[in-house]
Amino acid sequence: MEGTSLFGEYAPEYDNSWHQFTGVLNGADQITAGDLPSTIIITDSEGKKMDFELFIDNETVKANGKTVNAFYDIRGVNNITQVLPTEE
Repeated sequence: MEGTSLFGEYAPEYDNSWHQFTGVLNGADQITAGDLPSTIIITDSEGKKMDFELFIDNETVKANGKTVNAFYDIRGVNNITQVLPTEE
């Protein structure tokens, strides 16, 4: 927000291969309570929305309702759906 990372000293070093999405941050009205991330939504000026999972802290709460630049990378996720024992 305003050219400064909400992650402060924990912000990763910028990688120019990241995608960028600019819009108004919503869903960060309270700090994440628990061990699972919260979902935030960023809505751009054309109404397009992107959801992100994030552990919300005080700095993110302060940015709620304000315009932010989100930098992200897309990675695949594998979910184990079944495990079968082998015959020994």
